[in-house]
Amino acid sequence: MSGTCADALRHSRTFRQQRSRRRSRRRQHGAVTLFVAYDDIGILRAQAAQIPMPSVRQQRAEEVLRALIASISTSLRLTHFRRL
Repeated sequence: MSGTCADALRHSRTFRQQRSRRRSRRRQHGAVTLFVAYDDIGILRAQAAQIPMPSVRQQRAEEVLRALIASISTSLRLTHFRRL
C-alpha cells in the first residue's frame, strides 16, 4: 500500500473506533434511586431515575447531582402550584 492509502485506512479505522466509543458512552444509562428529604413535612422520599453512567467517577457523581436537582426543582414547582 502506498503511504497515503495506508494513512487514510488508519485514520478511517481510528475514526470508526472513536465514533463507536462515543455511541456506547451515550447508550450507557443506569437506574439509580434518589432520596429526597422534605424537612418541612418530615418525609424522606425515594425516586427512581435513569441517568447516563460515564466510566469516570466524577462524571457519574455530576450526573447524579443533575438528576437530584432536576427532581427537587420539579417537586418544588408542583408544590408551589398546588399552594396557589
